[in-house]
Formats: sequence, structure tokens, C-alpha cells
Amino acid sequence: MNKREIPAALRRAAEQLPMPHSQELWEMPVSKQTELDYITAQELPQAPARRRAFIPALTCCIVLLFFGWFWQYRMVETTVFLDVNPSIQITANRRDRVLEVTGLNADGRSLIEGQVFSGLPLPTVLGQLADTLAQRNYLTPEKSTVLLTVQSRRQSHVQELESLLSSSIQSALEPRKIAPAIILQTYEEDASLQQAASQQQVSPGKMQYIRQILEEEDDYSLEELASMSLEDLRRLAQKEAGDDWEEDDDLEEEDREDWDSEDQEDDWHASQSEKDTDDGGQEDEDSDRSDDLEEEDDPDEEIPSGEDDGEEDEDPDDSEEGDDN
Repeated sequence: MNKREIPAALRRAAEQLPMPHSQELWEMPVSKQTELDYITAQELPQAPARRRAFIPALTCCIVLLFFGWFWQYRMVETTVFLDVNPSIQITANRRDRVLEVTGLNADGRSLIEGQVFSGLPLPTVLGQLADTLAQRNYLTPEKSTVLLTVQSRRQSHVQELESLLSSSIQSALEPRKIAPAIILQTYEEDASLQQAASQQQVSPGKMQYIRQILEEEDDYSLEELASMSLEDLRRLAQKEAGDDWEEDDDLEEEDREDWDSEDQEDDWHASQSEKDTDDGGQEDEDSDRSDDLEEEDDPDEEIPSGEDDGEEDEDPDDSEEGDDN
């Protein structure tokens, strides 16, 4: 039998074996193993005790490192709303590196399309956005109002950040001869304010500015102010501030008149007191002068002394006459 015939023979032998019916196989009793034999009783290798204690500590260190990295680089620490008429939201981490830039309206989404800002410093991104706004004529020498709203978990960092971002915007627009009128405000998170901003399709920063105007201006509704451009809103706010200044000037003028009248009254009382003092001094001088005159007119002091001198002068003459006789 050659090598080719062997597989054929084995196949024929296997086919001739008795094949039990499947039903018989299912009904065959099966005995469960009650004890482990030398094959199934395999012991798993165990790590040493030191290694077992080291694994949880290493796991804790990895978790802490991950959260520290996430807290420094991925957690939102600062939110900035930039409004011209496009509205843009910028989030940054604790190191003032930009995490995400989002357009809050159609103009804002069109403005940032195709640009990558992630990982850049926050002032750099503000400068790039300001330059793009000028390129697309959203900012011109005639229309230069910029609303900059800043929110940060670190309140002590807000003022420094506002100054830094304002300087960045001014530096970016200076080559284009644009002097931006930057309105700075700190964002105070409010659920109702965010809901109103979403309904009016404006940024929360602009909605906060609108609410501040509504506190002083009753002639406009929220919807009317939301539809206005930022330039018109600034003029309206300046108008209200000018009216307040005029009222303050009137009050100051009234106070000044009251103060003038009080000063005049005080001056009159002072002049009267000085006059009384002068009168008293004049009376003292008059009394002193009258005393001097009385002393000069007294005859009991000088006259007797004169008479005695005359008598003494006559005695030598009389003696001389007696000697001649």
C-alpha cells in the first residue's frame, strides 16, 4: 500500500464504523466529576505580597496624574464671549490655552470656519479674531464697538485677563487705523439669562449687556434690543448715562448753591464776630487813652515840685544880698 492508498483506506474504515443515532447520544447518562484529578487541579501562580501591594499604589498614582493633567489642560477654567455682531464663545484651560472656539450665530460660525485655534494662547486667539473681523469689515473706523465678556473660576484673574485681552485686540487693530471701543464686563452665570440668550439667538454676554440697558431704559422691549446692533446698543447706553450725568450735575449745582449760601452765612457771622472783636479792642484803646489824659491833667504831682524848686532858687539870692549889706 502506497502513500496515496493510505488516506483512502482510513476514510473507508471510518465510514464502516457503527454510528450511533443522535437521540441515543442525548439519552446517554453522564456522570459529573466530583473531585479534581491531576489534570484539572491546576494551581494558578500567585504574585508575591510586595507586588500585590504595589499594584494598587501604582493605580492611584496613575489616576492622580490623569486628573492633574485633566485639571491643568482639559478642564474649562475661563470662558470669553466676543461680540461685534458675530458672537463667538472661547473656552480656555487654567494655563490660558484655548480649548474650543464656537460661533454662537451664523456670522460667528462663518467667521471661524476653517481656522484652528486649539492649544493657542488666549490673547493670540483674540488678536486673530479681531484681525479677521476687520478684514471682513465687521470692524471699521466708524464701527469699532467690541463687547468683551469674561468669566473665570478664579475671580482674582478676571481683571488681569480683561486688561491682557483688551491690549491684544488694540494691538491687532492698530495697523488698520482702528481704535476699538471695548466694553468690558464680567459674566455672572445665570440660568434664566442663558435661556433668554438662547431664545433671542445672542450670546450670554450680549444678553447681560441688554439687561443692564433695560434697567435704565423702559421704552424698548427685550426683543427690540436683541435685534439692535452692538453699535446702536452702545449709543443707547451712552445716552442713558448722559441723562444720568445731567441729573447729577443738577443735583451738584443745587448742592453748590446750598453750600454757597451756607458759606455766605458763615462769612457774615465771622465778620460780625471780627467786628465785635474790633469794637472791643477800640473800647480798650479809648479807655487807655482816657486814663493817660487823666494822669496828665492831675496837678498834685508836678506843680508842688516846681514851687519847691523856685523857693530853693530864691535862698541863694537872698544870702548874697545879706552879705553885700
